[in-house]
Amino acid sequence: LAVNEAAGRFLMLKNLSLPFDDLVSMVIVDISTSYGFIDQVHLPFVMGATIVIVPLGILNPLTYKVIASRRVSFLFSVSSMFDRWIKMPEEVEFDFSSLKFVALGGTSISAADKKRYNEFIEAHGGKDVMILNGYGLTEMGGACCLSSPELDDESIGYPMPGFTVR
Repeated sequence: LAVNEAAGRFLMLKNLSLPFDDLVSMVIVDISTSYGFIDQVHLPFVMGATIVIVPLGILNPLTYKVIASRRVSFLFSVSSMFDRWIKMPEEVEFDFSSLKFVALGGTSISAADKKRYNEFIEAHGGKDVMILNGYGLTEMGGACCLSSPELDDESIGYPMPGFTVR
């Protein structure tokens, strides 16, 4: 029940604009974790997405190539993946032109890092990509708060529909 509830609350977000007719997501963490199962498998599945499983996930140095080759549009990620990509040699060819939405979780994201990730995505073909920072607990079944695109501070955003925060 909690898994379906997490997906339903995410779908109730008012400013979520995803290409539902061509939604592709990928799994970058172990699917036996809450984050992997709920946010990277179940939620995209409920939304009708094609789900691409990347061998070794975030540890695979070629994960970024899957985004272009499989036309990933919807990505749940962690900041360490973007930090690794940003440090890669300039001759590495990133193509983020298919990305429309990135949710970052797993740790706090500073306003400066969020801006840096956005600039990196834009510099590699990603246009108008919505980057949101999520916060939640494993026990809750995923995120309970998501930032919104207009937030450029270090807040964790607003409670998702149906959540109360104290």
